[in-house]
Amino acid sequence: YKNKNYRWIKNVRRVDNEVVKNAVKKYGKVQAILINKNIGYIRIPGNNDFSTKKMDSIAANIVDEIDKINSGKIKGWII
Repeated sequence: YKNKNYRWIKNVRRVDNEVVKNAVKKYGKVQAILINKNIGYIRIPGNNDFSTKKMDSIAANIVDEIDKINSGKIKGWII
């Protein structure tokens, strides 16, 4: 992005955060909502299964959720 590289660093120590762990368990599916009639918000849950089938499923869920609220009135998205 803008001539800079961004990537995961494999050997970084993982930080276990109970709040994040609980949120991932609680919010396990993609959800989109409309805020103030013109801002789209989409929550995409954490995922550690990067198999093609799982990724295709998540991508389809994202598209379905966006389609539920997408309109010409949306000024921007919070992801």
